[in-house]
Amino acid sequence: MLFTRKKWTKFDRNVASYFLLLHLLCILAPFYFTWTSFFLAIILGSLTGMAISVSYHRNLAHRAFKLPKWLEYSLAYCAAHAIQGDPIDWVSTHRCHHRYVDTERDPHSPIYGFWFSQMTWFFDSYNLTRKVCPNYFKNFEKVERNMFMFFMKHGYPDNVRDLEKQWFYRFMRKTYWLHPLALAGLLMVALITFGEGWHNNHHAFEYSARHGHEWWEIDYGNLTGMAISVSYHRNLAHRAFKIPKWLEYFLAYCAAHAIQGDPINWVSTHRCHHRYVDTERDPHSPIYGFWFSQMMWFFDSYNLTRKVCPKYFKNFEKVERNKFMFFMKYGNPDNVSDLEKQGFYRFMHKTYWLHPLALAVLLFAIGGVPYVIWGMCVRFVLSLHVTSMVNSVCHIWGKQPWNTGDLSKNNWMIALITFGEGWHNNHHAFEYSARHGHEWWQIDFGWYIIKFLQVIGLATCLKVPSQTHNFAALNKSKPHLT
Repeated sequence: MLFTRKKWTKFDRNVASYFLLLHLLCILAPFYFTWTSFFLAIILGSLTGMAISVSYHRNLAHRAFKLPKWLEYSLAYCAAHAIQGDPIDWVSTHRCHHRYVDTERDPHSPIYGFWFSQMTWFFDSYNLTRKVCPNYFKNFEKVERNMFMFFMKHGYPDNVRDLEKQWFYRFMRKTYWLHPLALAGLLMVALITFGEGWHNNHHAFEYSARHGHEWWEIDYGNLTGMAISVSYHRNLAHRAFKIPKWLEYFLAYCAAHAIQGDPINWVSTHRCHHRYVDTERDPHSPIYGFWFSQMMWFFDSYNLTRKVCPKYFKNFEKVERNKFMFFMKYGNPDNVSDLEKQGFYRFMHKTYWLHPLALAVLLFAIGGVPYVIWGMCVRFVLSLHVTSMVNSVCHIWGKQPWNTGDLSKNNWMIALITFGEGWHNNHHAFEYSARHGHEWWQIDFGWYIIKFLQVIGLATCLKVPSQTHNFAALNKSKPHLT
């Protein structure tokens, strides 16, 4: 009776529509059955269900035990994908349930009937807000107009001050629906690439148990691309943050498999780019044309050696005779003394090509020629051209909010596919900043990863621009960040 007589708000109607759509889609499950998707549902359901019980309920709502922050946040993030609400929302509702259990202020008591406590309380936003957020009930009409921000912007529930103080939970509250949507998008790609979507493969090789051997190439390409941005670029080239040596070396080793050069080579070239940006000594400036900055500079070893290693240019004829050891044996570049001092980077410099070759052999042993084609060739070509677009596209097309005195531009499309590297004018204005996307809407996956490492205690000394640095950049100066 309460369900039919209640006040139906716009928010309630949208939530009810969402629930109805989900239940209708479940009817289609038997018609799209695969064992991969079945077991994936079991695994994700078990993981998120466990996280609801252990994290949301026992750890956050009742503080029954303590965890390291990195583990607390990880479990809470898993629980968020159960799609039962963000941590602040869930914990507040549950604490309200305990405080007013089986009274009229209990958010989901069966005193109003079985179906109310089972699910129809989800569609009772008017009374739920009144029960859980009495201090902010006056803002209900504002809240109602934005179904995605249900009592988010206009104050928090009264009983979760411990969670409000932590940036992670505030962030999850503001961006909650983005995370399940991102997972849904990832699963759509994964379920296609895991198998049956590659139906032409199946008809060509009908007795093969491996229908989709390309799925892992996407993941490995993302891993090496992330490592280029976070390790080679922000950590090694600009020292924008610090991480433990074991993690620094691990990320650098992952980046090496992007096949864009060893750490010393890559970092030296990039530092030379910043030092002589868009001049004749810039290794890959588009002042010589788009295609030069996109890829032709790879074939300009004579001038590249002259620009990057002027002290060792006299050895170029010796270097030239060994095409696999380009300025490796005859001295390191001049601007990477910090890396030269470390045995790991010297070792990678001397033996660089052995590592991708070893990976190629391993892939051939596991999956034959298809694994080598996809895991090495396709991945390398895509990764190389995407990274090169930062050198070319981001020095030709885009917006230039900062007076950097060069051709660098912000390009949001390139930023999306390069872990935030496309905010290139920001980067040239504040080259020692760990964060490239300075505005909240400038998506910067590299920065999100670094911030996550900071949350779990692995990244320290993060450099970001202050108001003083912003003012200096507007006046065409480039201060070091401290």
